[in-house]
Parts: sequence; structure tokens; C-alpha cells
Amino acid sequence: MVVNGERQFVGSDESAAHAAIRDGLARTDALPITLRTRADGPEVVVDCTAPGAPADAWLEVAWVDERATSSPDRGENGGRTLHHVHVARDLRRVALDQRHHGGARLRPPDAGPGRVIAWLEAANGGRVLGAAASGQLGR
Repeated sequence: MVVNGERQFVGSDESAAHAAIRDGLARTDALPITLRTRADGPEVVVDCTAPGAPADAWLEVAWVDERATSSPDRGENGGRTLHHVHVARDLRRVALDQRHHGGARLRPPDAGPGRVIAWLEAANGGRVLGAAASGQLGR
């Protein structure tokens, strides 16, 4: 598991996960990201502004399904029904212009509701500098 592009550990280490998430949420140096979305036929148009973003940072924008299930037929989870939240279905790396603005078009599946998430990453190692999420969007 990786939290904020900085801390990595075995995902089953519950205490490490709680500590990393707690520390990440306590950060006060996150850069703001303004995220706007609108439907355009089967696509979602995304516009983002990230004032203060370093020139070499990049923006990642993704459509995530609110909920999903899977039923593996093999392996350690074979025969079980697994429940998932915020499953990424469409991911785009977006270049920011000199005004710290970038946009993308995402194509959500027809499966159900979801949202758009965006995060700003430092070019030197992927440290997460800021993040934003839209409200739930229906499909």
C-alpha cells in the first residue's frame, strides 16, 4: 500500500495503514485543486485548476465507480463475492498550462454512479501535493 506517494508498506499492516492515513489527513500543506465536471453525451468533461502547482507537477484525473463487486473463481478469494468502492475505470494524466489549468474527457462505464477524482503529483517521486473529488454523478 502507498499513501500520498510517500509511505509504502504491506497493505495488511492495519496499524501502519491507520497511521499513514491519519498523518496524511493531518497535513496542512496540501495545494488546493478546483474541480469542475459536466456531462457531454456519454463522456464527462473535467476542468481542473491547481494554483501554486510546481511547473513540473502533473495532474491525474480518474472516473471511479461508487461500488462494484467481483467473484473470483480461483486463488485465495475463489468462490467469494468481493465488494469494492471507488474502482478506477478511466484514468488520464493531464498536463497543466502556465495558468495551472488542465482538462480531460473521461468515459464512464454504463454500470452505475461514480465520481471524478483528481490529484496533483510532484514529478520527483510522485508525492501527492493536493487532491479533490466531485460529488456523486449518476449514470
